[in-house]
Amino acid sequence: MTRFSDGPAAGHTLRLRRAPIYLRVTRDPAGGIDALDQAGDRPCPDEALFAYRQQSYDGSVHINSWDSQGRRTGGFFPMATYALIDPQPDEATMRSLASWQEWTEADYDRRRAEAR
Repeated sequence: MTRFSDGPAAGHTLRLRRAPIYLRVTRDPAGGIDALDQAGDRPCPDEALFAYRQQSYDGSVHINSWDSQGRRTGGFFPMATYALIDPQPDEATMRSLASWQEWTEADYDRRRAEAR
């Protein structure tokens, strides 16, 4: 289960299939929180985007569940906690998958260099 320590997603828990180091979180116009954790996920035009970085990876959990139609919805889910990145990347970077990937690589390299 994925948790968020601060920012717009603070207090929310999501059942995501992946726990990448960097994660784009979405907030729809009604205030619903989700995340772009899958490789093919794209933001909707009306969603606000927020960049988060993984603070901790706490293992995984197996959930055995089915939906109301009898379809299996369970599986293995990572348990991780994320913190809002400050400063946030610009809107164009957040909406473009290629730009987002470039930004995360550069931020990761910068943080590694600062840690030395």
